[in-house]
Formats: sequence, C-alpha cells, structure tokens
Amino acid sequence: MDPLTDAETRQCPLSGRRFATIVLLGPLAGSLVYALVAVTLEPDPLGFGDRLGFGLLIVFLGYGMGLVPDLVGAIVWWLIPRPRTCLSRTGLAALVGALAGVGGIAVLVPLMDLSWPDPGILALIALCGAIALVVTAIPRSGERQG
Repeated sequence: MDPLTDAETRQCPLSGRRFATIVLLGPLAGSLVYALVAVTLEPDPLGFGDRLGFGLLIVFLGYGMGLVPDLVGAIVWWLIPRPRTCLSRTGLAALVGALAGVGGIAVLVPLMDLSWPDPGILALIALCGAIALVVTAIPRSGERQG
C-alpha cells in the first residue's frame, strides 16, 4: 500500500518497448490533439486556405516540440510506483503527462526565445500531454486477467 494515497501499488518495470512507445508515439498523439483543436477553433489563421495543410503543419511542428516533454513523462512514468486499478493509473498518467507538457514548454520558451503562451494555450498543452501519456502508457499496462 502506498502511504500517501492508500492505494495498492506495484513497481512493475517499464519495458523498453513501452518506453519507446511513449517517447516516439506520444508527440504524435499530443500534436494530433493540438491540431484538431486548433483547426476546429481557428480554421485558417495564417491564410493558407487549406485546413488539412494547416493541421499537418501543426502535427509536424508539434511532434518535434513534444519529444522532450514526452521523454520527461516517460522517465517519470518509469520511476514512480503505479496504482493497480486502471482508473487510478489513467488519472496518474494524465497528471504526469499534463505536468510534463507544461514543463516542456517552460524549458522550450527560454531556449527558443519564445514569448510565454497565454493560460488557454498552456491548458491546451497540458491536455495534449495528458492525452499523449494516457494513450501511450496505459494500454496493456495492467496485470493480465487469467
């Protein structure tokens, strides 16, 4: 039992395949979420006249920007004890992913000399990080039911 949460936890080692999945597919999942929201809310902010092209540009750029936060999220997910129940594991993955997404932006802003995003964009980035880690870390990560 974890003394902080009173939840039963297990420290099951994270496989190399799962770690690679989080790092390599997480940015794709997060950038797809960001592109979907961006294209829905602002279909043509740059005057492209092409929603699909704009969405693909966001996915391409977002993948590159999501690699560092997803690497951080994968390392944290590897180090922390994970609850047994799927719902608790999902909530924890969402929290870790959201914090890794915002933390990644906190690192990228000064490195790339960018302006700090407004709170709405930070919330969207947190949502992208949460979804990315849940989608890549949770499937088949529980104990097998015999």
